[in-house]
Amino acid sequence: MLHVFCFLLGLVAAVHGACPEAFHQVGEGCYYFSHKHGMKMTWSLARDFCQTLGPEADLAVLDNLCNDYHHLSHYLIGEDIHTPIEAMYIGADGYGTSWFWIDSRALSPNSVYWFEANPTTAAGCVFMLPEKPHTYKKIFLSTGICTDTRYFICQNEIHARH
Repeated sequence: MLHVFCFLLGLVAAVHGACPEAFHQVGEGCYYFSHKHGMKMTWSLARDFCQTLGPEADLAVLDNLCNDYHHLSHYLIGEDIHTPIEAMYIGADGYGTSWFWIDSRALSPNSVYWFEANPTTAAGCVFMLPEKPHTYKKIFLSTGICTDTRYFICQNEIHARH
Protein backbone atom coordinates (compact mmCIF):
# COMPACT_ATOMS: atom_id res chain seq x y z
CA MET A 1 0.00 0.00 0.00
CA LEU A 2 2.85 2.39 0.89
CA HIS A 3 4.49 1.76 -2.50
CA VAL A 4 1.22 2.57 -4.33
CA PHE A 5 0.81 5.77 -2.32
CA CYS A 6 4.40 6.81 -3.02
CA PHE A 7 4.00 6.05 -6.72
CA LEU A 8 0.87 8.21 -6.87
CA LEU A 9 2.73 11.03 -5.13
CA GLY A 10 5.36 10.79 -7.83
CA LEU A 11 2.76 11.10 -10.57
CA VAL A 12 1.34 14.34 -9.22
CA ALA A 13 4.62 16.08 -8.29
CA ALA A 14 5.07 19.58 -9.64
CA VAL A 15 8.09 20.59 -11.68
CA HIS A 16 9.72 23.87 -10.62
CA GLY A 17 12.10 25.66 -13.01
CA ALA A 18 15.06 24.48 -15.01
CA CYS A 19 18.10 22.69 -13.65
CA PRO A 20 21.70 23.93 -13.95
CA GLU A 21 23.85 22.55 -16.75
CA ALA A 22 24.77 18.84 -16.31
CA PHE A 23 21.83 18.30 -13.91
CA HIS A 24 18.64 16.46 -14.87
CA GLN A 25 15.15 17.34 -13.63
CA VAL A 26 13.69 14.36 -11.77
CA GLY A 27 10.47 15.03 -9.88
CA GLU A 28 11.03 18.28 -8.01
CA GLY A 29 14.82 17.93 -7.81
CA CYS A 30 17.84 18.52 -10.02
CA TYR A 31 20.28 15.59 -10.08
CA TYR A 32 23.69 14.84 -11.58
CA PHE A 33 24.28 11.16 -12.39
CA SER A 34 27.98 10.24 -12.48
CA HIS A 35 27.35 7.03 -14.44
CA LYS A 36 26.37 9.20 -17.42
CA HIS A 37 29.96 10.52 -17.31
CA GLY A 38 31.68 7.23 -16.42
CA MET A 39 32.88 8.53 -13.04
CA LYS A 40 33.34 6.39 -9.94
CA MET A 41 34.75 7.76 -6.69
CA THR A 42 34.91 7.03 -2.98
CA TRP A 43 32.06 8.53 -0.95
CA SER A 44 34.21 11.43 0.32
CA LEU A 45 35.62 12.27 -3.12
CA ALA A 46 32.15 12.02 -4.64
CA ARG A 47 30.86 14.46 -2.05
CA ASP A 48 33.75 16.84 -2.77
CA PHE A 49 33.05 16.59 -6.50
CA CYS A 50 29.33 17.27 -6.03
CA GLN A 51 30.14 20.40 -4.03
CA THR A 52 32.18 21.75 -6.99
CA LEU A 53 29.03 21.69 -9.14
CA GLY A 54 27.45 24.65 -7.37
CA PRO A 55 27.18 26.51 -4.06
CA GLU A 56 24.25 24.36 -2.91
CA ALA A 57 25.18 21.05 -4.58
CA ASP A 58 26.07 17.90 -2.65
CA LEU A 59 25.42 14.18 -2.69
CA ALA A 60 21.70 13.55 -3.15
CA VAL A 61 19.42 13.39 -0.12
CA LEU A 62 15.89 12.10 -0.14
CA ASP A 63 14.04 14.93 1.61
CA ASN A 64 10.75 13.08 1.40
CA LEU A 65 11.98 9.49 1.35
CA CYS A 66 8.80 8.16 -0.22
CA ASN A 67 8.51 10.80 -2.94
CA ASP A 68 12.21 11.30 -3.82
CA TYR A 69 13.01 7.58 -3.70
CA HIS A 70 10.26 6.78 -6.16
CA HIS A 71 11.15 9.65 -8.50
CA LEU A 72 14.78 8.50 -8.67
CA SER A 73 13.87 4.82 -8.96
CA HIS A 74 11.41 5.41 -11.80
CA TYR A 75 13.86 7.73 -13.56
CA LEU A 76 16.64 5.14 -13.39
CA ILE A 77 14.32 2.34 -14.46
CA GLY A 78 12.96 4.37 -17.38
CA GLU A 79 16.09 6.18 -18.56
CA ASP A 80 18.78 3.60 -18.06
CA ILE A 81 17.13 0.29 -18.77
CA HIS A 82 19.70 -0.41 -21.49
CA THR A 83 22.68 0.94 -19.54
CA PRO A 84 23.86 -1.60 -16.98
CA ILE A 85 25.22 0.27 -13.98
CA GLU A 86 26.08 -0.52 -10.42
CA ALA A 87 25.37 0.92 -6.99
CA MET A 88 25.34 4.73 -6.65
CA TYR A 89 26.34 6.66 -3.54
CA ILE A 90 23.85 9.11 -2.07
CA GLY A 91 24.23 11.55 0.81
CA ALA A 92 23.86 9.43 3.94
CA ASP A 93 26.23 7.58 6.24
CA GLY A 94 26.38 6.11 9.71
CA TYR A 95 26.82 2.92 11.70
CA GLY A 96 24.77 0.40 13.65
CA THR A 97 21.32 1.86 14.15
CA SER A 98 22.45 5.49 13.65
CA TRP A 99 22.15 6.58 10.02
CA PHE A 100 21.93 10.21 8.92
CA TRP A 101 21.49 12.24 5.77
CA ILE A 102 24.19 14.85 5.15
CA ASP A 103 21.65 17.53 6.13
CA SER A 104 21.59 15.94 9.65
CA ARG A 105 18.16 14.28 9.40
CA ALA A 106 17.94 10.71 10.67
CA LEU A 107 17.54 7.86 8.19
CA SER A 108 15.49 5.13 9.85
CA PRO A 109 17.17 1.72 9.91
CA ASN A 110 13.63 0.28 9.71
CA SER A 111 12.72 1.87 6.36
CA VAL A 112 11.08 -0.43 3.81
CA TYR A 113 13.57 0.84 1.22
CA TRP A 114 16.60 -0.96 2.71
CA PHE A 115 17.95 -4.02 0.93
CA GLU A 116 17.72 -7.27 2.92
CA ALA A 117 20.00 -7.37 5.99
CA ASN A 118 20.70 -3.64 5.67
CA PRO A 119 21.73 -1.36 7.08
CA THR A 120 24.66 -3.33 8.39
CA THR A 121 25.93 -2.86 11.92
CA ALA A 122 29.31 -1.68 10.65
CA ALA A 123 30.05 1.94 9.78
CA GLY A 124 29.49 2.80 6.17
CA CYS A 125 28.02 4.96 3.47
CA VAL A 126 24.63 4.61 1.82
CA PHE A 127 24.05 3.86 -1.83
CA MET A 128 21.14 2.98 -4.10
CA LEU A 129 21.39 -0.62 -5.30
CA PRO A 130 19.51 -2.44 -8.08
CA GLU A 131 17.63 -5.52 -6.87
CA LYS A 132 19.89 -7.69 -9.03
CA PRO A 133 23.14 -6.51 -10.63
CA HIS A 134 22.49 -4.52 -13.79
CA THR A 135 18.69 -4.65 -13.58
CA TYR A 136 16.17 -2.02 -12.60
CA LYS A 137 13.08 -3.89 -11.52
CA LYS A 138 13.47 -2.43 -8.04
CA ILE A 139 16.07 -0.26 -6.35
CA PHE A 140 17.00 -0.46 -2.66
CA LEU A 141 19.14 1.43 -0.18
CA SER A 142 22.23 -0.40 1.03
CA THR A 143 25.43 0.31 2.94
CA GLY A 144 29.06 -0.40 2.24
CA ILE A 145 32.63 0.64 2.84
CA CYS A 146 33.01 4.36 2.13
CA THR A 147 36.41 3.91 0.46
CA ASP A 148 35.00 1.66 -2.27
CA THR A 149 34.66 3.48 -5.58
CA ARG A 150 31.11 3.67 -6.93
CA TYR A 151 28.97 5.81 -9.17
CA PHE A 152 27.12 8.57 -7.30
CA ILE A 153 24.19 10.96 -7.52
CA CYS A 154 24.57 14.69 -6.81
CA GLN A 155 21.67 17.03 -6.15
CA ASN A 156 21.41 20.79 -6.48
CA GLU A 157 20.07 22.96 -3.62
CA ILE A 158 21.16 20.86 -0.65
CA HIS A 159 21.64 22.49 2.76
CA ALA A 160 24.03 19.96 4.26
CA ARG A 161 26.33 19.56 7.24
CA HIS A 162 30.02 19.88 6.33
